[in-house]
Amino acid sequence: MKKYTLLLLIIVLIKTTVLSQGCLPYGITFTTQEEIDNFQNDYPGCTEIEGGVWISQTDITNLNGLNTITSIGEYLIISGNIALTSLAGLNNLSTIGEYLAIGYNNELIDLTGLNNLVTINGYLEIIGNSSLTNLSGLDNLTTIEGYFRISENNLLTYLTGLESLTTIGGELDIYSNLALLNLVGLSNLTSIGERLFIGCENDDISALTTLTGLFNLTTIGWDVTILSNSSLIDLEGLNNLTFIGGSLTIDNNHVLSSIEGITNIDAASIINNLGIRRNPLLSTCEVNSVCDYLANPNGYISIFDNAPGCNSKEEIEEACFVSVHGYDSKPVFTIYPNPAKNKLFLSSENIETINKVTIYNQLGQEVLNKNKITSSIDISMLESGMYIIELYSDIVIIREKFIVE
Repeated sequence: MKKYTLLLLIIVLIKTTVLSQGCLPYGITFTTQEEIDNFQNDYPGCTEIEGGVWISQTDITNLNGLNTITSIGEYLIISGNIALTSLAGLNNLSTIGEYLAIGYNNELIDLTGLNNLVTINGYLEIIGNSSLTNLSGLDNLTTIEGYFRISENNLLTYLTGLESLTTIGGELDIYSNLALLNLVGLSNLTSIGERLFIGCENDDISALTTLTGLFNLTTIGWDVTILSNSSLIDLEGLNNLTFIGGSLTIDNNHVLSSIEGITNIDAASIINNLGIRRNPLLSTCEVNSVCDYLANPNGYISIFDNAPGCNSKEEIEEACFVSVHGYDSKPVFTIYPNPAKNKLFLSSENIETINKVTIYNQLGQEVLNKNKITSSIDISMLESGMYIIELYSDIVIIREKFIVE
């Protein structure tokens, strides 16, 4: 009996030692809470999983039984867990060898539990988590070797939690996160190896008004695409971007009125096409990068359905010529107060009469039109929110944004 007990103890010790050096080469799938709760008993000493981990089922409520895992050699997929509210239990995980996918977890509020994750050697996807409001929990993540896709998280308001991220090896795809207000959580990102894509479905109404948060981004390896952002006013946030290795496309942004944020891109780095299309409030496109590209294009040029002044290649080239030769064709208008309530006052240094005032809502829809304005305009009929105002004189059209309280 003693010999049998001793032999059993030796077997357990050997099994524990082997597992602590690496285990589950073919990975593991968890489909019940019981399997997660029993993990440490079923696989004693298993801390470094060689294969992949898939967590997917409706009755899983917590991941506490996985708190001994320090690395996963292949993938980690957390998907379709209707009751899961937190990733606590993964707090010792520091490395994922291939990719991390977090998708369609209806009750997941943030990513707390991934706080020790530093590197993902493949891609990261965060998709369709309908209660996710921020990305807290990724606070120590510095590098994503592959692409990073954030899409269809309809309550995601901020990218808080990504402040340590400096490098994305593949593309950054921020798509149809309708409540997202800005990109502030990406404030330390310096380079994207492939494409930057920021956009929505054509009919979606999104909250993104600015790209603020990308101010340390200097290099993008492939294309830049800004597509169908219904509330995006300008491209501020890309001011320090100097190099892209592909096409530049700005398309179907309903209230975009300025592209000054891309002025510092080296035009020679736009090695393929330039597209500025279907931005109905965009009249000023003669920024340095665009002017230089038009002077020496490297690919196909597609410019149409913008506002007058930016409605064709020829219009922009003419404006570029005026800009280079130092003519000031834009008298300064003052619009106050901002925010406003019932009345908006207008003034200019050298224009006495404004021939027409047109105001658009965030969807680009005309909501007010007045002729022959001298000093003020009644806006009491406008609902609270952000608007774009166009001021027409005999010699110039000016567009500004303002807020109604």
